[in-house]
Amino acid sequence: MQTKILYYDDIKLLNFEATIISYTKEKDGYHTILSQTAFYPESGGMSCDLGLIDNIKVTKVIKKNDEIIHILEQEPTNTVVKGQVDAYTRHTNIQIHDAQHLLTAIFEKDYDLMTVSHHVHGDYCDLVLAGEELTPEIMAAVEQKANQLILENRKLDIFMVAKSELHKYNLEDNPKYSDPVRITNIETLDDFNACGCLHFDNVSQIQAVKCLSVEKTGKDYKLLFTAGLRMIAYFEVINDVFKELKFITKANEDTLVEKTQGLIDKGIALTKELNDFKTKYYQMELAAIVAKSTDNFIYYQQPDNNFEDLKIMANAIINSEQPLKGLLQIKKDDKYQFILVKQKDLTYPLEELFARLKNELKINGGGKGLMITGQAEQDLSEVIKQYL
Repeated sequence: MQTKILYYDDIKLLNFEATIISYTKEKDGYHTILSQTAFYPESGGMSCDLGLIDNIKVTKVIKKNDEIIHILEQEPTNTVVKGQVDAYTRHTNIQIHDAQHLLTAIFEKDYDLMTVSHHVHGDYCDLVLAGEELTPEIMAAVEQKANQLILENRKLDIFMVAKSELHKYNLEDNPKYSDPVRITNIETLDDFNACGCLHFDNVSQIQAVKCLSVEKTGKDYKLLFTAGLRMIAYFEVINDVFKELKFITKANEDTLVEKTQGLIDKGIALTKELNDFKTKYYQMELAAIVAKSTDNFIYYQQPDNNFEDLKIMANAIINSEQPLKGLLQIKKDDKYQFILVKQKDLTYPLEELFARLKNELKINGGGKGLMITGQAEQDLSEVIKQYL
C-alpha cells in the first residue's frame, strides 16, 4: 500500500495534508491515491468517511487492490492537498458500527443467536441472526441491556494479537487477516472479534440503541435497529411522515391508523382498476394491429416509452387465441429496450431467434419460454425480418 493510514492512530483526526500520488478519471469520478489519509474506506461492514479534499467533494472511499481510493467529484488541481473528513459522518458511522458489535455480543452470549450478516441502510441497519427463537420480548430485553451497558460506560478494548495466538480468543485464522490481527472486545462481555473498523474506546459514545423491528426471513431473523445521532435523524423522518399523514387524512392519533389503512386499501383498488383497464386497452390495441397485419408477427413500439406497459402488451400476445409472435420496443436514452414474445400454444424457436440476433448485434438480455427481454443499440424492427 502506498498510502500511510492515519485513522487508526486517532479517530478524532479529521484534518490532514497529503501529496497526490496518482489519479485517474473513471465513470463515477476521479479515483485518487494520496500519500497519507484520515479517510476510512468502506470495508468490514462499516460505511466510508465522506468530506472534502481541497474543497472537492469526496463521494466515496474504497479499498481496491490494497490501495485506498478517494473518489472525487472533480479533477484535483494541486499536488499537495488538504483533506477534511466530515465529523458527523465519521461519528455516526462509528456509533452505528459499535452498536452492532454491542447487540451482536448480547444476542450471542444471552440467547445463542449468532450474527450471520449486517447491512447499513442510511439511518438504520439490519442484523441477520441465526438461532432457535427471536421474539419481540427478546428484542426488547437485548435493547434494555445494551442501553444499560452504555449508561455504565463499559470499555471497548482494541488490541493486536499474533495469528498464532488467535485460538486463545476462540478465533479462527483467516487468509485475509494481516499479522498481527486487530481485535475488539466489550468489557465484561468477552466478545472478541477480529475487526479492522473504527471504534470508540467505550460504548457510552454510542449514546443509545433502539431496536425497531424483527421478522423471520427463511430460517433466520432480521432485526432492524438504529443508534446515536442517526436514531434522532431516523425518528425525525418518522415524525415528519406522521405529521404529514395526519394532515392528509385529517385524523388524530386515535384514528390515524384506520384512516391511513383506508387510503392504502383505496390505492390498491385503484391500482387494480387501472391495470384491468390497461389490459383491456392493450388487448384492443393488439386486435387493431392484427387486423392490419399480413402475417402473424407483430411489430409494436410503445409511444410513451413505458416498459411496464410493454409487458402488458406482451401478455396480451401470450394469452391471444391466435398463433402470434412479436417484437415489442421502447426507445430510451438512444437505446432500444425490447421484448421478444410468442403466444402460449405456439411452437416457435424464440430463444434461437434471440441467439442469432445476439451473435451479430450489440444486444444484452435473456430469458426463455414465452418472453425474452433485452436492450439493443439499434431499432430491431427492420433487422429482425432477415431472421424470420
